[in-house]
Order: sequence, then C-alpha cells, then structure tokens
Amino acid sequence: MKRESIYDDILRFLREEEYYSLLADFISYHRIQGTPGMREGMEFIKKVMDMYGIWNKFVAYPMKPYERLYGFPYFKGYRPVRLEATLFMGKRQLHVDFDLNPFTFVQRSGNIKGRYRVVLEDAKDTKNKFVLVSDFKKGLSEYLYTKKSRGILVYDPNAYNKARKKYQFWYYAPKEDEYVGIVLTNNEANKLKEHLSHGKKAYIEINTHSVFEDNTNYYLLSKIEGESKDAILYVAHTCHARGEANDNGSGATSLLYSLITMKKMQAKGVLKKPPYTVYFLFVPEMWGSALFIEKEKDILNDIFAGFNFDMVGSDLQKTEGRVIIERPHGNLKTNIHKEFKKHVDRVHEYLDYPYAVYIRPFDGGSDHLLFQDIDMKIPMPMLIHWPCKYYHTDHDVISHIDPKAIWRNVILMASMPYLLKKDSIFIEKRTTAGHIGDVFSLKKKGVFIPLMDEDIKERIRWYKILSNKKGYINFTQFLYYIDGKRSFKDILHLVEKESGEKPDKDAFGEYISYLLKKGVLSRL
Repeated sequence: MKRESIYDDILRFLREEEYYSLLADFISYHRIQGTPGMREGMEFIKKVMDMYGIWNKFVAYPMKPYERLYGFPYFKGYRPVRLEATLFMGKRQLHVDFDLNPFTFVQRSGNIKGRYRVVLEDAKDTKNKFVLVSDFKKGLSEYLYTKKSRGILVYDPNAYNKARKKYQFWYYAPKEDEYVGIVLTNNEANKLKEHLSHGKKAYIEINTHSVFEDNTNYYLLSKIEGESKDAILYVAHTCHARGEANDNGSGATSLLYSLITMKKMQAKGVLKKPPYTVYFLFVPEMWGSALFIEKEKDILNDIFAGFNFDMVGSDLQKTEGRVIIERPHGNLKTNIHKEFKKHVDRVHEYLDYPYAVYIRPFDGGSDHLLFQDIDMKIPMPMLIHWPCKYYHTDHDVISHIDPKAIWRNVILMASMPYLLKKDSIFIEKRTTAGHIGDVFSLKKKGVFIPLMDEDIKERIRWYKILSNKKGYINFTQFLYYIDGKRSFKDILHLVEKESGEKPDKDAFGEYISYLLKKGVLSRL
C-alpha cells in the first residue's frame, strides 16, 4: 500500500468530536492503581469495544500485598470514601475536598480525624503534628516512616504555581502503618510559610475515611488479526488520577480510537488484513504489563516489535515539551527506534505537524521497561511528549490536548502494520567480556527496586540514600546490564555511557548488596 494513500484513507474516518467524547468519558474515572476507579476505567474501554463488536479479553487477577509478578510486588487496594480538611492560618482558611479535586490529598492517604498543629520542617518538635515539606521523599523518611508526625503538607517548588502535584503512598507489606498527606500549590505553601515564619500558629482540621483491602490486577487485550502470527504490540497504560488527560488519557484513548478506526475501515472494505497481527494492550502502569507477561507467554513469542504510547497528546506550545522517542536499553542492539522515528516523521510531514522528533537514551519509567528483558527480546521504544509543564498535576486537562497530535497517533498506529517491514528491524543481545573481579548473574527476572521493599526499615534506608544523592539513580537500567553477566566496573561504564552521567559508585554498590541479599543476583 502507498503511504500517503493509507494516510488519506485513515484521515477520512477520524472525527474530532468522537475522539474527545471518548477521552472525556475515560478520564472521568479516578484511575489510580488499586482503586475501584481503575477497574471502572478499564471496564469503560471494554464496553466501548463490545459496543463496536471488537474482540477483547479482560483479565482480573486477585493479588495479596507483596505478591510478586515479574519482580513487581503488589500493594494494598485502596477505596477512598471521604477525605476533607481545613487549614486555618489566622483568619485565612483553606478547605480541601478529595471529591472536588483528587489532587488535594496524597493518593492512598489513610484514616485520621482531629485538629492538629502545622509546623515547618525545621521545627524542633514535629511529633503529633502536620509538617510542611517541599521534598516528598524526605517527608516520608523523616516525618512519617519514623512516626514523628501525624501527617505532611507537601508541595513541589518546581511545579506550576497554581497546580497541585500528584503524590502517592504505597503499602506493600500486609501489615503496615497508614499515612496521611495533603497537597498544596506553591502559592498556598508560600502563604503558609510566611504565616508560620512570623511566629504565628496554624492548624488543620481533618477527617478522612479510606478502606484498604485485597487488590486486583488487570489487563485488557484486543487485536486486529493479520495475515501471519508475526505480531506488533501497542501498549498504553490507563492510569492516573481523575481528570488527567495527557498522562495517560491521551495514550489509552489513542489506542482505543485506532482500534475502532481500523475495525470501521475493515468493515467498509477500505482496509484488508494487515501483514502482521496487531495486539492492543491496556494496563495499569507496570503492574498490568507484568501480569500480561506472566499470563500470555505464547503471544509474547509471536511479537517482533512493540511500541509504548505514554503522554502523547499534549499541546507542546502550552506544555513546553518536545516529541521524544525513547529507544530500547543498551543491552539490546537494535535499530527499531530509528525505524519508528521514520514513521513518526512521515506522519508529521503529512499532517504539517511542526515539531521535530528527538531520540533519547533508555530511561525506563513506563511499560516499555518490562518488555526489554533478554528472555523476551521484544524491542520496544516509547513515544512521549516530554517534558510537560503540567506533569502529574491537576492542570493536565483536556484543553491542553492537541487534536493534531491525536491524529498523528491514530494514523501512526493504524498505518504501521501495513508499512512496517519485519525484515527491516534487527535485534541482538550485546555481550562484553567481564573485567577481573566480581562478575554477577541475574537469577530472578523482572524489576527489583528497594523502594518497593516489604521491610519498612529497608525502604527508609533507601529513601535516605536517594535524598542524599544529587541526581537520578536509574536502578532499573542498572539491573538490565547485569543480565549480561558483567562486572561491576563494566556495568558502571555502560550506565555512564547511556545516561551521560557518572553513576554514584557507592549507591550502586549498596544496590548490588541489596540484590545479593534478596537472591536476585549471584556471583560467578
């Protein structure tokens, strides 16, 4: 098929009001992992597929806290019932209500009722008080995990001044204390700091009711049957909070609308079967992909290329971002990110979409992370609009979505099964000789991150390690390099080459010790 001809055919089937209606309905659910809204959002997508007569498979898998799927420990389910609080600063009051704005509370905040003093984080006495913090990790390790305070008020000094950032508590252990946090905008936090710095008192009256219970993990799979079993996999996560449009309402709804469009075009005889089968996978971020990997090993064997769509709809003029393709990790030698860029560039040219496409090194942080494992050898780049001025805030709204970016996504997804050539993609495992000294082998597959440890003391220790370290430690990237049975020196060298930053040798040494202790690694 000719490229521009298929683009023209797809474009004729696209309806802006149809897409925006799907997006608005989908993001009306509070899609935090482990909440009833997560399931409701997944079931909404399934209902739409059923309405169009599209084959789908919805898997719901009950899980216990800290049960592992492909290395990821699961967590307690969370059902927010009622969360309200009022902050008193003299005559000034600030009322926050989770029902009106779910960003006003740290996700998975627990149960508390009463009136408490509010103090700055450098106060001498923080016990039984709410502490104002600008560093969430420090708030956890210094004031909540150590039980010095009753809760935190948290803000991000780098966020847009009028926006509330999204923060989350995670409870992995079957028995674990619950924590409470309220989220302020920069403007609100600055007023509170000014009030407290003048020696004036502030109080918070709070009443929260949340239910913590056993959890369920999910994935929703659909497909377009191809001429062969050889397959392409499209992935989009279905998180996050109610109202978040770009992250990742844009990716999930683009996937859904592409599937609908291809089915309509086939029904009208405009599209024939593609050369390859196309799988459409909707998941709670990371954990849903881990479940899919565990349950669908036969499908994985047929997939020769995957593409992750995460935050792909923002208006870049408003969000101050760029169009990014994140390539697979350096332990796999592949050209798939370059082939993907060619397709994205061609659609941009066709739509007169005025943004260049940049390739960045592997960083993880989304579902493409899990599919890179050597056992599967599925090369999976990610498409993303990054950075985003409104990332993880209550200002990630529909008015910041660019219709032309959405058409780019749909045209790209619907056309690639016809235009992508399997023979043009190569992939092989990189190998290097280890240096003299300790060489490590990975015994357990998957992702093992100490901040997800069941032992709360271990988690505190790692929060402190991260708080004292300037810059980001990419533990997931590090773990992949161990798969090549390399020495510590080799691994540090590769991480530096990939990231462009010199790794913290002591921190990574701690991580090696942690993985040995957990039985994830062994020495050769």
